[in-house]
Amino acid sequence: MEEAFRALLTSASAVTALVPASRINFGKHPQGADLPGIVLNVASDGITAFTLDGASIYDARIQVDIYAKTYAAAKAVQRAVLARLEAYQGTPFQMIGLLVMSDRAEDVDTQPPLHRVIMDFRAVYTA
Repeated sequence: MEEAFRALLTSASAVTALVPASRINFGKHPQGADLPGIVLNVASDGITAFTLDGASIYDARIQVDIYAKTYAAAKAVQRAVLARLEAYQGTPFQMIGLLVMSDRAEDVDTQPPLHRVIMDFRAVYTA
C-alpha cells in the first residue's frame, strides 16, 4: 500500500512540479535535501473485512506532512496533494478521503524558518 500511495503523488505532475519525487518519502526527509519536501507516515492500518481466503479489505490512516521554507510554498504543495488524493479511487484503493488538515510554523528558530502543513487521509484498500 505504501508504494502505491507514494506512486500516486510521484506520478502527479502538479505535485512533482513543486516537489521532486526524490523528496516524497515515507518516514523522513532525506538528510541535506532541499525543500519543499513531503514526508508520509502510516498512522494506523488494520483489516476491516475477511473472506474465506483471509483478509481482503484494509483501512489505513496516512499522515502527509509538507515542509517548506515559506508558508505560501507549503500551501501550494498542500493544494496539489489534496487535488491528487481527495476522493481518489483506483487499484489498490477503493477510496482515499481527507480526514483533517492543519497548519503550523515548525521551527521558527532555523534560518530560514520551516513551515509545515499536515493532512491525514483515510485509505481503504485491498491487498
